[in-house]
Amino acid sequence: MTALYGKDANWGRILCAAGYALITPPTHAPSEVEDIIPEKTNVSFVPTDGSAELKLLVNGEPEQVDEARASEILEMEDLEILVRLGTGNKSTTHWTCDFSHDYVTINGDYRT
Repeated sequence: MTALYGKDANWGRILCAAGYALITPPTHAPSEVEDIIPEKTNVSFVPTDGSAELKLLVNGEPEQVDEARASEILEMEDLEILVRLGTGNKSTTHWTCDFSHDYVTINGDYRT
């Protein structure tokens, strides 16, 4: 995720990436699919060191983000990005990693 690599607390990038995910399986009838309501959407960084989460978006409203704290959290080896859509009680987990510039360069510079 570019937001992680760039150490950017940009909740818009995070929601954009989440929007590409298939939230509801295509087997559900349209009447069973709940619409995402922006006013119920929340995004937070949850540090793995046990410290308080950093709220980026609360009920559709951007928070005044402490950029120094965001930077601290984004420097950590692991963190959780919590996206709450407010549409029900289901959850999912997506694992990712930070493909650094060096990783991309090293793996892009050779041919098989």
